[in-house]
Amino acid sequence: MLDGSLALGRGLPLDLTVHLALRAATTERRTGPDDAWTLAAYARYAAETDPERTADVVVRLDDPRHPALVDRERR
Repeated sequence: MLDGSLALGRGLPLDLTVHLALRAATTERRTGPDDAWTLAAYARYAAETDPERTADVVVRLDDPRHPALVDRERR
C-alpha cells in the first residue's frame, strides 16, 4: 500500500489507485493558515495530473459524513 496525496500520474506500477476528491473550496476551508502555502501545489497537481480521470476509483469527501463513490461512467 502506498499513501500519497500527490502520487497519481507518476507512472508508479500500482494495481489499484483511489483518489479521495475534494473541491478546491473545501480544501481551502480545511487548510489552516500555516499550511496555506500548499494550496498552490494541490491546484497545480489537479491541473497537470487530473487525478479524477487518472485514478481507478474516486471517492468524494467534501462532507466526510457522507462519502460518495463517483460513477466512472458519469465522470
